[in-house]
Amino acid sequence: MASATCSCVASSWLAEERPGCGVALYASSALQAHAAARGLALTGDDPDVVLLCRDERFDYGALNRIVRLVSRGARLIVANGDNRHPGEDGYPVAETGALLAALRYVLPDMAFDIVGKPEAALYDMALQRIGLPRDQVIAIGDNADTDFEGARRYGLSCVLIGGASPTRPANLDVMLAQDC
Repeated sequence: MASATCSCVASSWLAEERPGCGVALYASSALQAHAAARGLALTGDDPDVVLLCRDERFDYGALNRIVRLVSRGARLIVANGDNRHPGEDGYPVAETGALLAALRYVLPDMAFDIVGKPEAALYDMALQRIGLPRDQVIAIGDNADTDFEGARRYGLSCVLIGGASPTRPANLDVMLAQDC
């Protein structure tokens, strides 16, 4: 799933950029183990960074804890900007960007960084890992707003499969874009 990939990339990126920093991590327990294995110091008290990922346990209390932490000076890093992804039953599933939208509603001037789609860090890491140039890679995704937009910004061809977005009709099953 894209969110797990973006979340893993975000925690790995953070471990490289700020080794040993204190992190309040809002993510699955599997991702928390991944982040700890990369040397991030997971803490809920006075962190340097709040790392927001897709977290199915996210609730009103978590929203208010993040508001307080960011208001006190913690830097907000977001795994990806996806507002939703298509669920197995055809209904949309809220994603990390939806959690970010709630935070932005409470703190409209809040500074934050997105590590995953549509930003370049995810694509940089993927191309380094597979060792191929951009012109030999096709990005595949299910969200025009982040998958397609990220590939376009990065200069990759891309294929969109399923799902819908405000910029793409629901009945479009596959969309191929070359020379994005």
